[in-house]
Amino acid sequence: MTQTQFQSIGQTLRKAAHDFIDIAGDLLQYLMRLPLPSLLLACLVCAIFLTVLPLTLTLFFVFLVYKLIVFLVESPPKNASLYAPDEVQEASPSGHID
Repeated sequence: MTQTQFQSIGQTLRKAAHDFIDIAGDLLQYLMRLPLPSLLLACLVCAIFLTVLPLTLTLFFVFLVYKLIVFLVESPPKNASLYAPDEVQEASPSGHID
């Protein structure tokens, strides 16, 4: 990378950090003006969200892995037909199954 590319990356990172600090400051000012009951409710919503989301994702992946394992263990061989030989039914010329 050339010197100008490093300078461009540095400027972009500085601007991103500056914007992040501005947003964090605005959020802090908003939280300072928020009444205590509303602040408590916001904290409870964040806590529930941070607790429930990992639990749901974990359960989703656990059941996904379980389903894949069951599918792999119980899947029929690739050369097996859908019906057993004695269950195969012949269709009549009219298209009805006898």
